[in-house]
Amino acid sequence: MEKIIAKAREIHSDIAGVIKSKELKEYADGSVEDFASMVLEGSIVSAAKQIGATIDFLFSVPDILFWDKMKRFLCGTYSDFEFQKKMFEKFSNKEWMDFTKRQIHIINEIDDDAKVVYFSNLTKSLAQDFIDLPLYFKLAQVLQATTREELEYLSANINRRKSPRDVFMISLVQIGLATSYDPSQGFLRFSTTARQDVVDFTKLAHCLDRFAIAFGNEDKYSYDEVMLKLADLPTEGFHQVKIAK
Repeated sequence: MEKIIAKAREIHSDIAGVIKSKELKEYADGSVEDFASMVLEGSIVSAAKQIGATIDFLFSVPDILFWDKMKRFLCGTYSDFEFQKKMFEKFSNKEWMDFTKRQIHIINEIDDDAKVVYFSNLTKSLAQDFIDLPLYFKLAQVLQATTREELEYLSANINRRKSPRDVFMISLVQIGLATSYDPSQGFLRFSTTARQDVVDFTKLAHCLDRFAIAFGNEDKYSYDEVMLKLADLPTEGFHQVKIAK
């Protein structure tokens, strides 16, 4: 077990270091296997050979899926070395290692190629100081908790003020991306019988669309130099939904 933990730390160190490498973009068009070998600097391959393992064993299905996501994320996020520097210079060495370790956990859990793109967009937003670090990880958490279809629904309907209580809206209310009010009682309610409630997407939902799903769509959003902070968001996106009797 100690050897496995030590090897995991090596992998983390290799991934944290590759973002500081000028050679990152050279592997954008290469294979997943070449990319993984470049990132790992031969450490895993050498270990596999020492125990008589083969490359086919090394790149099992979970491994290939992980490295495919990692390649898409890194090569899709960092357009050039100057942009890479803009990111890693935000952190001390210790902070950088903690930051990249959390990113690895997120990428490992992502279950859809579209979400890899959204997480990449979110990371670009962080690098450009559009959002702070706590909001970055909060949006990443919400991203993992939703399906691709729910995210597409959110982006397509983000500006609607009233929506039927369909399956998508029920799910988004539960996650904290939408609020539903009973005008006569004035509190958040969760009713499976109401045909239509006054529904509004939360500020958190707008952030998710602006900085992840539809990031860069200047017909939909404008981007300025004012950093949006998690602590400044209204609290309606962080409620526990009351069950209407």
